[in-house]
Amino acid sequence: MSYSRFSIASASPSGPHRMQFARKLTVIFCCSLIACLLAACGASPAASNQSTPTLTPTPTFIPTPTDTPGLTPTPTPQPPTPTPQPPAPILDVAPSSMSIVGHLDCSRTTSVFVCQAAVISGASNQTALHWMAFANISGVSFIPSQGSLSPGTRVILTIKIPVHECSGTFFFRGPANTHTISWQC
Repeated sequence: MSYSRFSIASASPSGPHRMQFARKLTVIFCCSLIACLLAACGASPAASNQSTPTLTPTPTFIPTPTDTPGLTPTPTPQPPTPTPQPPAPILDVAPSSMSIVGHLDCSRTTSVFVCQAAVISGASNQTALHWMAFANISGVSFIPSQGSLSPGTRVILTIKIPVHECSGTFFFRGPANTHTISWQC
């Protein structure tokens, strides 16, 4: 009896046919893998040509609340609406400039110039006007240097300027604006 010997080495092609053989094995392996996956999912290659049924939604009943006699609904609390804030009060001053020459609001002593100015809260302001005064000149003092005015009122303040300071600016600041008075001696 003769036996034929089969070995993998003799079954595999050699040379240029080896690449074709490897491609065919790869294709066969991939097809087998896909068939196994489809079988595991419950689909068969023959069933893949069939159309799948579409589902139509069924209406859902949602009950609507009905009024129960004797019970009153509890209102949902609403956050309070914020009260609109009035505009910030506007500050005004008089005069707009000061000078010792020909100016009735200023006088001179041996060491200082003494001037008068008005800080004014307009009648159209709806809240108190908080103000402050300062200068870009050293040694200047304001009496008073700050305060609060009701709408439609004014305060007269005294400004003392050293005699050697002959040029500068006085600043009057409120919540909405700042006014200036220029100074020359």
